[in-house]
Amino acid sequence: MDSEKRSARARERRRAFPALVVFATVFATSWGCTSEQQKGDGSESHFVDCRSDKDCTEAGLGRCVGGRCEQATSLACGSGLPDCCSSDGPVPRVCADGGAVCRAGSYEARGSCPTDCAAAPSGSPPPYSMTFRFTNASGQKLSVWHGCTYEFELLPCASGYTEPVPFSFFCGPVCPDLSQVSCGACYDEPAPVTQSTPVEYVWDGNLYISGPSCIQAVALGATRYRLEVPVYSDAPAMLPSGGYEKVPLYSVTVDFTTSPNGVVEVPIDRAP
Repeated sequence: MDSEKRSARARERRRAFPALVVFATVFATSWGCTSEQQKGDGSESHFVDCRSDKDCTEAGLGRCVGGRCEQATSLACGSGLPDCCSSDGPVPRVCADGGAVCRAGSYEARGSCPTDCAAAPSGSPPPYSMTFRFTNASGQKLSVWHGCTYEFELLPCASGYTEPVPFSFFCGPVCPDLSQVSCGACYDEPAPVTQSTPVEYVWDGNLYISGPSCIQAVALGATRYRLEVPVYSDAPAMLPSGGYEKVPLYSVTVDFTTSPNGVVEVPIDRAP
């Protein structure tokens, strides 16, 4: 009798196996992967196979490491959670290490996703390099702050202009480079802006996401942004312990749409 039961269970497993393979293959295809999903060693982790970093970065899943996207895990971890919003509307969550997250460049929905974030195709592939030109035609003694970079925030339309994106990085190798980086100190001072000396910052159009061994650059397509920059006096008071007292006078915002080699004029002398 026991041998008959064991045989019956073996036949059921053989019948179920093709269905599992079909499910895994369909799931992998829907994510743009190159082969079927594979389960790990019983830890309930699942990995997306890949051939290059592009297979993973297009899905917001980090780098391709040893044929697998490094940030992909559980198949159903996003069940019951809000959508993520992108420039094209709602997108599914990514099951990344630590739970279900919104992929790079998308944000958790707060109500309905915005419908007017996408921009017309430019005909050029992203990323789109943009120049932000801070100007001051008033004669007032104004500045922007110069730290590790010029300080401002980029707020994407997809987040309802509420979640700043990491548009720059400091002191780290960009994937797939894993080489050691030698770091120095950042500036921490006002950068005066006058009519004859505007300040420019060139953004390469990438988001920069820190990983365990390198910084991942994620190119964003054409979309709408809001730039918000705090404005300072060009001669702030000094602190007793040294350095400058960092107190903004006000902030200026400018809305723009990404485009290849675009220039965004940011007049910091126009207080709200």
